[in-house]
Amino acid sequence: FYRGTKITYRELENKVYEYAKALKSSGIKKGDEIAICMSNCPELVYLLGAISIIGAQANIFGDEFDRKYITEIINECSADIMFVTDNLYKNIEESINNSKVNDIIVISLTDSLINNKNPYDELENKWYDFKNRAITIVNNDKSIKLISNFIEEGKNYEGNITEIVNLNDVYTTTYSS
Repeated sequence: FYRGTKITYRELENKVYEYAKALKSSGIKKGDEIAICMSNCPELVYLLGAISIIGAQANIFGDEFDRKYITEIINECSADIMFVTDNLYKNIEESINNSKVNDIIVISLTDSLINNKNPYDELENKWYDFKNRAITIVNNDKSIKLISNFIEEGKNYEGNITEIVNLNDVYTTTYSS
């Protein structure tokens, strides 16, 4: 469940494969390290599942660090792609702009909400106003993509998606405060 949205295991599996196809279509391969600065939302789960089955590595970090460290984390990733949720983008925008990453994919925390509305808004609006900021971010910088556009680009990918991985493969690097 995500704020009133029920996601079945079948839907989860389908989303993971959609994300995997989009990653592969964008050139991500086994062993590539991908920068991720995302809040908890279903899209993070889909992305992590996809990264796992293609044999890539998720480099997860928060927005609380000094900007120069965030830039270093992004630059140390081998993949030229990064994923960020719309609520964190402004906090790390300077670091992104100072990094080498070219493909920035933004996800709105409203993407998985029913009708893009948070049913718990009355309870949660003092902490966060759930509105789609991703559209504004993309409109202000045409080089940034919405997650829906990224997924659409991978729909026709027909190559191999899954890789053989084992317990010795690095799957995540996580930075926490």
